[in-house]
Amino acid sequence: MARAKGNSSPAFPQALDSTSVSYQNSEDTPLVVVGVGATHGQHVTSGSSSTLEMELEGMMQNRPRRVLLASLAALALLILGSLFLFSSLGQGSEGGGRGGEKEGVVEMDAIQAMTESEVRFNAGPDGKLGVCYDPAHNPAFPGDVARAFAEDFARISNHFRLVRTFYAVYYGTEVMPFITKAGLKAALGVSIANGRAEEEKAAAIRAYHANPDSIAAIYVGNEDLMPVGPFTADELIGHIQDLRNAGVKCPIGTAQRINEWVSPGPEIDKLAGHCDVIGVNLYPFFSSPHNDGEAWQLTTQPIENCKGQFNAVTGRFPGQEWKVRVTETGWPTGGQRNFAGHDPSLEMSAKYFHDWVGWACSMGSDSYYYTAYDRWGGNPDYENFFGVMTAQGEPKFDLPPGGMC
Repeated sequence: MARAKGNSSPAFPQALDSTSVSYQNSEDTPLVVVGVGATHGQHVTSGSSSTLEMELEGMMQNRPRRVLLASLAALALLILGSLFLFSSLGQGSEGGGRGGEKEGVVEMDAIQAMTESEVRFNAGPDGKLGVCYDPAHNPAFPGDVARAFAEDFARISNHFRLVRTFYAVYYGTEVMPFITKAGLKAALGVSIANGRAEEEKAAAIRAYHANPDSIAAIYVGNEDLMPVGPFTADELIGHIQDLRNAGVKCPIGTAQRINEWVSPGPEIDKLAGHCDVIGVNLYPFFSSPHNDGEAWQLTTQPIENCKGQFNAVTGRFPGQEWKVRVTETGWPTGGQRNFAGHDPSLEMSAKYFHDWVGWACSMGSDSYYYTAYDRWGGNPDYENFFGVMTAQGEPKFDLPPGGMC
């Protein structure tokens, strides 16, 4: 499977393909089945011919024929029992593994690493309101990344419990220690574009093992699935599996546009099946109405349109509805009218945000608003004004205290 590689390439296990693969036992850790000898109480290792020969020799020299026959029968039963146990261990037992793993076997087509209750718990009992983060607004960035992180996350922690990043590493500085210090939990982004994949995965693995309780989920990639992006479903699955193979046990998934998630086809089904969380970016601001009813809804109650889009994604994956998360949604406060005919405004942005808070708190799962801060240099210009705070960190409207519902 083709992979993007960075300059720093730690040794990640190769992702398995979609066939069932039995693990082979190494010479250092042989699979041993131990039984109890019929006559001497000795441990017998299946497949050990020398031990069996010693048993047989002793019986022939010291036992009458009837005892010998009885012992041989018992020994045969022992061998058959050992072979049955060996076979059972090789096939594995239900449970105990991540993503459909059984002890000794990985079923890659049936992977689901975490249960619904585990995924919901991971965001925290009151961690539902999250916000997306981009440091590009901060004058200290990129010259002093650490200072920008410290300032930005301190402000964010006043109003949210969760923060979603798009990278694990910004200009050589790993973001998770600053998120943890601010008392936040992260939906940690792992960028796989532009040769960054290996560096990003390595940082995410370190972050998880350093403080697993600070990570609500990891999202591999963002709006980069074909046809809008360069990556195939199998490539995304491979990167997700690399993290699992490295012992990362928090929810892992990917964040993509609604367009890709609702598309029919086995590749999308396969990708969803390998995700613990299905991140979907929903923007009524970019939605074109198909009739007068939709036009009225989009201009007066856009959150209802967002709910409809969300339901379209959950309906696309019956039985996996609980995996779906809003990873981006928002309405800008300024800039020009967009191609769909929608106008940015402070009034609509405030209404949309507060409607989202009410909806997010009712869902019982984490949800992420785009974005924390206004930025500079976006084109079209409305791209600069999605923040709930100005570029200088001033709230534009009332924000929830402490991220509480």
